[in-house]
Amino acid sequence: MGSMRPLFAGLSETQARTYELVLKAMAIPHHVYRKRSGRVIEVSSGQRRAAVKAIRLYRIENPESITAQPENRLSIAKTYSAIYFVAALVTIHAAVYDGYERKVFFDTYSADAASILKGQVYRCVSALLFHIDWAHLLGNTAGLLIFGTAVASLCGWGIGWLMIVSAAAMANLITALWYGSNHSAVGASTALFAAVGICSVISLSLRINRKEDYKRAMLPLMGGMAFLAYMGSSPNSDLAGHLFGFISGLAAGAVYALFFKHPARWPWQSAAMLATFILIAGSWIWGVTAI
Repeated sequence: MGSMRPLFAGLSETQARTYELVLKAMAIPHHVYRKRSGRVIEVSSGQRRAAVKAIRLYRIENPESITAQPENRLSIAKTYSAIYFVAALVTIHAAVYDGYERKVFFDTYSADAASILKGQVYRCVSALLFHIDWAHLLGNTAGLLIFGTAVASLCGWGIGWLMIVSAAAMANLITALWYGSNHSAVGASTALFAAVGICSVISLSLRINRKEDYKRAMLPLMGGMAFLAYMGSSPNSDLAGHLFGFISGLAAGAVYALFFKHPARWPWQSAAMLATFILIAGSWIWGVTAI
C-alpha cells in the first residue's frame, strides 16, 4: 500500500471533517491529525491519486467549499543514521589516536591544501574522518547527532548523508583553493556546518511555503549564521573551512528544496547511501595507494 504521506495541510476543522467523510465514502485509507497550522490529512502513497480525484470531484460538485492546497512541505522521517556515522568516526579515532602511525595517517589523509591542488582530491573526503583529540571529536559528533539527524530526517537517510558529505568535500576543495598552500585541516566540523547550512535553507523553504512573514521566515537562516559565528570562529578553528562548509550546505539545501517535496523512496535512499560509502571508502583506498 505504501507509506502514509501528507495530502492536504492547513485545513480548518470543518474542511478536515468534510474531506474525511469523502475519503471514507470512497474507502480510501487515511489519517487526520492536528498541527499548529491546521489539520493535516495523510493517505498512503499508492492511494494519493485516487484521494486527489475524489476530493476534486467533491469540490466540483460543491463549489462553495473552501479550497485547500495539496501539501507542499517536506515530510519528516524518523532516522538513527547519525548514530552509525558517529560510531564510525569514534571507531576510527580510537584506532588511530594512540597508534604509532598516527602521523602517517594525518600526513596521508588530511585536507592539505598543497596536496589537494596537486591532484590528491581524495583528501577533501578523507579529512572528515580524523580528529586531533577526543575533545575535537566530541564537539563534532555531538553537532552531527543533532544536525545530521535533522538533515537525514528531512531528506532521507541516504540522500541526506550524501548531501552532507558531498557539501563538506566541496567546502574542503574550496578552502584549498582559497589558501593555495600552507594550510592543513582534519575533522568532521566541515560536515557539521554543511549540515547546519542544509537545515537552515530547507527550514527557510518550509516557512516560505507556509507563507510566514519575512522576519519569521528568516529565523532559521539567521540561526544558522549565528551558530556559525559563535561555534565556527572559536580560537584555533578553521574559520574558512567552516564558512565554506556552511555556504556549500546552503547551496545543497537550496537545490533539494527546489526539486524535492518529499524524501525519495528507499531504492533512491539506498543508492545514495551506497554512493556515500563509495566516496568515503574510495578516499581511504586512494590514500593507501598514495603512500
